[in-house]
Amino acid sequence: GAKLLDTRSTEEFRGEVETDDRPGHIPGATHLLWTELSGENGKLLAEPGRVDEVMAAIGVTRDDPVVAYCRSGVRAALAYLAMKQAGYNVRLFDGSYGEWMDSGNAVET
Repeated sequence: GAKLLDTRSTEEFRGEVETDDRPGHIPGATHLLWTELSGENGKLLAEPGRVDEVMAAIGVTRDDPVVAYCRSGVRAALAYLAMKQAGYNVRLFDGSYGEWMDSGNAVET
């Protein structure tokens, strides 16, 4: 029942980058570029209201369980921190898309 949040680039999410053996994303995932959760100064968004705006734009609320991932966990960790600080029910899939893909699980493009 958790919402999957892919924090990689749009091109990675769509499968347009051939850095992976099986390009694409985890089926059912929603895309949000990790930098959307940082301010103009490059720091994490500190205002919960601003995080709420970004998340509402992709259909995620504070009540939704969310699992963030990227390619290896680094970009998703930044999104995780911004969301956690704002009070979201978020977890980090630290193995991320690399582990998902390498395990032979289904992918979407």
